[in-house]
Amino acid sequence: MCPLDNFKNSALNRAAQAGKAPVFAYLLDKHNDPAQRNTSDASCIDIARDCKDPTVLPELQQLLRKRGFNLACLSEGPGDPVDVEVGKASMSSRAAMLKQTEEAESMIEKMYCLRWTLMWLVSVSFVAFQYILDLRAVLWQEWPQIAALFELGVVASLALFYHLFRSDPGKVKPSTDPSTNIEALLRGIRLGKDVPCTRLCTTTWVLKGLRTKYCKETHACIEEFDHYCDFFANPIGRNNHRAFYVICWVEVSTQYLHLLSCFLVARSTIPLSDVFQIFSWGYKVATSYPLMCLTMWLHGFGLPFMLYMLLMQSVGIGYNVTQNEIANWRRYEHLWEPGTGHRKAPIFRNCFCKGSFFRNVLDFWWHGSRRECGPGCPEGIIKIALMLKEAGAK
Repeated sequence: MCPLDNFKNSALNRAAQAGKAPVFAYLLDKHNDPAQRNTSDASCIDIARDCKDPTVLPELQQLLRKRGFNLACLSEGPGDPVDVEVGKASMSSRAAMLKQTEEAESMIEKMYCLRWTLMWLVSVSFVAFQYILDLRAVLWQEWPQIAALFELGVVASLALFYHLFRSDPGKVKPSTDPSTNIEALLRGIRLGKDVPCTRLCTTTWVLKGLRTKYCKETHACIEEFDHYCDFFANPIGRNNHRAFYVICWVEVSTQYLHLLSCFLVARSTIPLSDVFQIFSWGYKVATSYPLMCLTMWLHGFGLPFMLYMLLMQSVGIGYNVTQNEIANWRRYEHLWEPGTGHRKAPIFRNCFCKGSFFRNVLDFWWHGSRRECGPGCPEGIIKIALMLKEAGAK
């Protein structure tokens, strides 16, 4: 319900009185009722009729007509009979129209969130179509091993894509009783423990562990949050990080095999006799296989990106750091320790490192304790981690 002033004027009535036509649409979007009457029994139409600016009334009437309002129900002027039943029908149609608009906006927002997912699926479909049209027959005849590996890679990519799209990344259920986590945090502060208040999520009221982060796209706290992947419309966290790393390898391998297949088929069907004729040979390939050249151009954009992603994930796994920590390393106090001696600047230290590259990799694939502090972790960080764990932090 929109607030009214002492004379029962709504914001729309006041705007009509002041002649502020540009804000009419905004106020109607905010559900200001144009049928609201003030203490003088005047609606926004009646007030606009008395406005000094002659353009205010026509603009308001035109806007109300577009939105399905019956002007006869909104005015008490001469020649404008007020029909209550017609007014109720008009308001119900207005409510139905608003509901349809909200549903359409919600659908548009969902489609916008899935834009990269749809682009990935279209690209894979296009590559598969080009493979069947130009490459498959020649590859199975001349290089059956490459054909089998490529087709297996495509199937594996689609299976992993579906898994990552539907999987739970490690969402922490919102707290049903926020006071419990608040009391646990205050208890630690009363005991003199250096507990960071930022560990309490004020949106879900979840007490977060050192590697749990709130994801604004999914409106949930994610355990061992790495990053939000637009292609899968899903965060990458504790439960699906391994599958994400596998699909990075599968994608790089499959794209490389497709590029190799395109080159082999082109060399097989259009021989290159002299290396100095590479440009004329490329022109013949482009005119003979236009779809092949287009897919190779797409790989030119996609393959470097996937190689970079694979490299960053490998580094993160080897050093036991997440992509979120790499991007926001200055934000997290537990990744820093005070300087000593003449060096007063804080020193970066990864408190989650398990001691060596091999142990970090083993921890990622086998132990699954990446959120636990490592052997070189400062004592203060260990105390904070233990306190959060005792308080039920995830």
